[in-house]
Amino acid sequence: FGSGRGGFKTGVRFCSSYQFSSRIRLRLISGSIDGSRAKHKTIYRPSNENTLEIYRHLQTSQDKYTYFLLATTIAAIGFAITQTKDLALNWTQVPVGISVLSWGLSFLFGCLNRLYYTSALYANLHYIRIRDGEHPEVGIHPQRIQAASEGINIAMNYNSEKANKYGRYQMFAFTFGSIAYIAWHILEMYLRK
Repeated sequence: FGSGRGGFKTGVRFCSSYQFSSRIRLRLISGSIDGSRAKHKTIYRPSNENTLEIYRHLQTSQDKYTYFLLATTIAAIGFAITQTKDLALNWTQVPVGISVLSWGLSFLFGCLNRLYYTSALYANLHYIRIRDGEHPEVGIHPQRIQAASEGINIAMNYNSEKANKYGRYQMFAFTFGSIAYIAWHILEMYLRK
């Protein structure tokens, strides 16, 4: 349950694709809904099908948000390239270069967010199998279940924090790139006078 392929830990907490409800999970490790750290581990199980459906919709909307940012960054890069293709290279294009670089970083951070998120789902599958005594390597032995669960929890904390961090970085880089592009556009308009 240590390192998985690609340097990712095999255990990850079921986390949101980004910040909105990153501390509300189908399986809470922190011990509280608001995300404050607690010493004990709790497992939240939705009380009815309606609650589970709300969680599914929440996760779907967060996935769509991340993919929206990924698509928007690629479109923004393409738009910036088409707007500058006939311009001679000079110092006034530094802001547009910064914007394209920021958007590229935003795309990279979004992809890393998705990788850690996928690892979270994979780890939760293993956690459930271990908890239910169905994992072939752990079986139903209580000490093995406890040890494997603790190992997955360590990996879950690591990967969940990484996924959330890259989600925040994705939005920050996208916003910074947009501001740099607007600054370039204003500079170009000023120099045309």
